[in-house]
Amino acid sequence: MSPIYDKHHDQFKDRLKRYVHLQAVEAAIVKDRLPIKTLKLGRVYDEWLDRLSYRIHQDLVKLRQYIQSHGEIVQIRQEKETRIVEYKYNGYLFKMEYLNRLMRVECEELLRAYAGLRKH
Repeated sequence: MSPIYDKHHDQFKDRLKRYVHLQAVEAAIVKDRLPIKTLKLGRVYDEWLDRLSYRIHQDLVKLRQYIQSHGEIVQIRQEKETRIVEYKYNGYLFKMEYLNRLMRVECEELLRAYAGLRKH
């Protein structure tokens, strides 16, 4: 088995992907909260988003700790059509690209799961 590709690397990539997606969800929540405060039930929505944000942030902290203990994020950069993540794992440099269109759908599903809206 190659030292570069193994089941641990796959697990690392899965957690890295979740980390990148949760970062995007967290940023979207921050941006979307601004106009919510002007709604009639804005305080309630804001409290709900606070709880969601807290849970997401806690998971981001855990994922960041895992990533830092097994590798390193070198750079995350947003391009027109993709988000590019460069990372080190086992001393090797890798690059992952996520299509923005697909990432948006995956982030929506992730948010639904955190909100308890996803069908099981």
